[in-house]
Amino acid sequence: MFYYDWDIVGLGIAGSITYATLYLCVLVYTSSIEELAPAIFYPERDTLQNIDHYLQYGIPALLMMCIEWWSCEVTMLTAGYLGVN
Repeated sequence: MFYYDWDIVGLGIAGSITYATLYLCVLVYTSSIEELAPAIFYPERDTLQNIDHYLQYGIPALLMMCIEWWSCEVTMLTAGYLGVN
């Protein structure tokens, strides 16, 4: 990243290459194990049949987690503005 002077764009490219390589390695490894074959499937219409029940709990939990995270960020930001006197 610093050698080629790509800055933040290089970070994005490096991350994409890393995660794509990791995905391919895991896919090849899991497809070679016979016990894991039933767990690997492409999503079908039946896969998303009762997703509304999952989302009824998932979305509020996501919002609570985000609010908690953002409140910690705001606390750290305001603590940074306080000086040492």
